[in-house]
Amino acid sequence: MFALGCRAAPHEPAAKSASPAPAGAAVQTAGAPPPPSLDAGLATSSVPCGRALSLPCSSEDDVQPASCSYRVVDIMPSFWEFWARAEKADRATQLRLMKEMVVARYPEVYTPEVIGVAPGRTLDESLTQGFGLFMDKLAPHVPTMRRLSTQIASDLPRFQQSFRRLFPDLCWTGTVYYLASLGGFDGATREVDGKTALMFGIDMIAFVHGSRANLEPLFHHELFHLYHRQFDPPGSAAEDEAAPVLWGLWGEGLAVYASKVLHPKATNAELLMSDALVEQTRRVLPALVTELRAKLASTSMETYRDFFLGNGKRTDVPKRAGYYVGLLVAEEVAKTREWKELVRLRGEPLRAAVDDALGKLEPSKVRKLDPTKPR
Repeated sequence: MFALGCRAAPHEPAAKSASPAPAGAAVQTAGAPPPPSLDAGLATSSVPCGRALSLPCSSEDDVQPASCSYRVVDIMPSFWEFWARAEKADRATQLRLMKEMVVARYPEVYTPEVIGVAPGRTLDESLTQGFGLFMDKLAPHVPTMRRLSTQIASDLPRFQQSFRRLFPDLCWTGTVYYLASLGGFDGATREVDGKTALMFGIDMIAFVHGSRANLEPLFHHELFHLYHRQFDPPGSAAEDEAAPVLWGLWGEGLAVYASKVLHPKATNAELLMSDALVEQTRRVLPALVTELRAKLASTSMETYRDFFLGNGKRTDVPKRAGYYVGLLVAEEVAKTREWKELVRLRGEPLRAAVDDALGKLEPSKVRKLDPTKPR
């Protein structure tokens, strides 16, 4: 928490059971949008059906019924009530009001697992220690947060519609949360009440992406995680927990790749949260590739954090470098597989495919790579 770009490990334990939404919370159920017309959505729709760099080959049998729907829980009204009372208050009062008016109202959301605090710490401890830094960072971004808080309700259905141009069989029936993530994440999937929820941290979207950012790649990245999970076979959650490094490379890398295919003109910042990440990672890419290949079967959450989170401890690994290496892996694997195969890769076939891709990226084979150009 309070670190840019922190993301929880795959399949964090479920948060405590959800309590009824408090009075005044904005809750709505949004039906899946109808299939878009040919002139809607992306301007890249002329790409032919074929391998993974192009449109997926979907048959009518793949398309889910239009009854797919999701529930929206907007926590931002509670945050704005807090801000109205806390903006001019002293820091101790601000902290008390945050706990009373936001955190306590949504105990199923404001947990260490959902927000993503350091291991072994409670949310209250992290909030108390980091609250001053959070509030200092927050104030300049409040106008952007207000705009996002109003506009995001219409953005998600629109972005979902453009996503379905390429993945028409998306069918998700969970809950979407809009919230102040206390510095935890911009977009994420989390386990809430035992079910996967899609969450957008309005504070971190404002902090990281700014007032003029193109948010569609971010939304498509998170939507792809949900789409990817549609193809989970029984027991895959345990498989992910047993190999967090392997699944981090593949799950995050494939989501970045899908967003890149949907947005071929997107910047590195839009795809990976940072323009600097790619250059920093490329400088040490041979060493990172060799290490990741050796640790594909690792169960170490420390290794996962060092490569995929914003609070990794190692100074020789750029923060969230695993996202970029994962993108390179996904691009390599996609050269010989269609989307239908990519989203279903699990178990030993997945491990072998990722290992082979990393092998092609090892020092003797690494060439200069430009992530902004198709490979």
